[in-house]
Amino acid sequence: MDKFEDTLRDDILQSQKYRISLFLVPTLSNHKTSENLALEFVKFDENDPTAIKNHKKCIEMIREKTVEQLEHHLKPTKVIEQVEQAIGKKFIMANHTNAWKYYKIRPSEKNSTNCDEKYVKWSGLTNSYLYTKRWVSFLIKELNKLDIYEKICELKLK
Repeated sequence: MDKFEDTLRDDILQSQKYRISLFLVPTLSNHKTSENLALEFVKFDENDPTAIKNHKKCIEMIREKTVEQLEHHLKPTKVIEQVEQAIGKKFIMANHTNAWKYYKIRPSEKNSTNCDEKYVKWSGLTNSYLYTKRWVSFLIKELNKLDIYEKICELKLK
């Protein structure tokens, strides 16, 4: 599904014409062991002002939940693997640690939101920092400079 969505233009992907909205509402049951879930398909007429008003009222009652999108973020081991392959030199976890400390893209403590989001973010889902492809590209560019590679690989940071 993700591959298909990647081929769509933004205006099509965001259009209400191609979207189905479902509102899942838990309901109370008379029996302790039974669970019910109400599911209602709502036909929305964009030309009906009353429907628009009612639809907006329903949307205001719904609490939105944000779900992490992790498919474009990499664990450190994948970063190391890609960087090492691209630069053709040894690049290990200690070097990667030195790199993020040298460029100050994230703090040492876990569970921090104080990160350079273009390169790294904390994931509560995986309980770890995840890195972007932009970070990989940046590292490859920087580590192809011999003086930077030597500095990162020989660095003794706390």
